[in-house]
Amino acid sequence: MLLLASGCGKKEAEVDPNAATTSGLTGEPVRIGALVASTGTFSVAGSYHQRTLLMVSQELSATGVSGRPLEVIIKDTNGSPDKTVTFCKELIDDPSVLAILGPSTTGELLQVKPLCEEAHIPLICYASGDVILEPPTKYTFKTSPRDVHAAALLFKAMKDKGVSRIGLITDNTGFGKMGWEMVDAMAPDYGITVVERVMFDRNATDVNEAVDKLKPLNIDGILTWASVPTQGLVAKTMRQIGMGIPVFQSHGFGNIKYVEQGGIACEGTIFPGTKVLLPNSLPEGHPQKAFLAAYKRNYEERFGEPAMVFGTDACDALMIAVKAVELGGTDREKLRDTIENMKGYVGAGGVFSFSPEDHNGLGPEAFDMLVVRSNRFAFCKRPEKPATPAATR
Repeated sequence: MLLLASGCGKKEAEVDPNAATTSGLTGEPVRIGALVASTGTFSVAGSYHQRTLLMVSQELSATGVSGRPLEVIIKDTNGSPDKTVTFCKELIDDPSVLAILGPSTTGELLQVKPLCEEAHIPLICYASGDVILEPPTKYTFKTSPRDVHAAALLFKAMKDKGVSRIGLITDNTGFGKMGWEMVDAMAPDYGITVVERVMFDRNATDVNEAVDKLKPLNIDGILTWASVPTQGLVAKTMRQIGMGIPVFQSHGFGNIKYVEQGGIACEGTIFPGTKVLLPNSLPEGHPQKAFLAAYKRNYEERFGEPAMVFGTDACDALMIAVKAVELGGTDREKLRDTIENMKGYVGAGGVFSFSPEDHNGLGPEAFDMLVVRSNRFAFCKRPEKPATPAATR
């Protein structure tokens, strides 16, 4: 299947969130539902989900899916669990909908997961929390890389820099709250002591109080685990009050706009990021390079904003659903079985190999450690081409 092989045309700042794809193909359309928080507090992620789903589904409409048109039914949840539940029930009750993608946040996901499990419909989510798959269930899958892998890479990077006592700053989103608990639980295994923890409100316009609380402590590094743009101000605030210790960020930092917000103070910030941030720096022959370079170019040309992991998570959710239809047909149960048995699928976020025990399918190699240099992202160590070629898409 040829996907994202060429530019998408003129730049487009606004799109219809409920637009359906059309094509000249015949037969009943392959219908897939999608829950996105394209407006509201969580649009920082949901807008990427929505725009990517529109872009990819419109490209797929040219060739269709198994000779049939593709229709992606996008529902804007506004980040509201109540709306998410309502829309999810509507999609479940439509027998022509084969699978549901999303929703955008972990909180919403936890509300609809039991509904999809009971209805026996595949739910391919792009929210980030690892709790999504705990405990493992039959119909729920996750395309975003695992938080535990990001945390492990961060702790190793801290040890490499001689950092052993840290202050932890999180936002009060579901992502931040789970980061708080996970960092606390994992840090001792890597010889890292979390001296103090501070949480800031997702709607805050500064992080002064959080950083001030950490300044007098005996720490040699700060880790921020957040998903909202304010996280970009942590390094700037530290610089303003004379804190010169290393700054580490979670994978929620992978948006160059956050670096621009913090300015020169972000220089040297280390974080785990996915390969979409630097696809052209991947070695020749890397299985993700061509696909990611095209995705990044097309997304940025069309929407005028940097591509980031939220979009690739949604891209993978849709493409995995489409691939499963091509391989397994248009029955919900067969679709689920096909996804669970998919191996070596080269996606935007990594190479997926699902199993009954693993409905994420990604390992630590989905992440690379990145650093801010001269207001740009750079690999700490350039990724190597995998020794064994992955399966083609």
